[in-house]
Amino acid sequence: MDNMDFRKWLTSYGYTYEQYQGMDEAEKKKVEKRFKAENTGENFKKVGDGLKGLGCLIILIPIAAVLLFIIFSILT
Repeated sequence: MDNMDFRKWLTSYGYTYEQYQGMDEAEKKKVEKRFKAENTGENFKKVGDGLKGLGCLIILIPIAAVLLFIIFSILT
């Protein structure tokens, strides 16, 4: 793992990348698993925030259709 997000995450937990490279394989796997678990949670949060806007749009479409029907019925 040699990406910038992982390095930032390591420093937030008080490790340097050199210390990470000096760890044995079991410790590395444990750290990587923790990073992936936290990173997955952030991705789900981003998707959830995007769906909030989509939910508003889904609610507005039927309301707009009803209003168009009322306007059309008044005009005819």
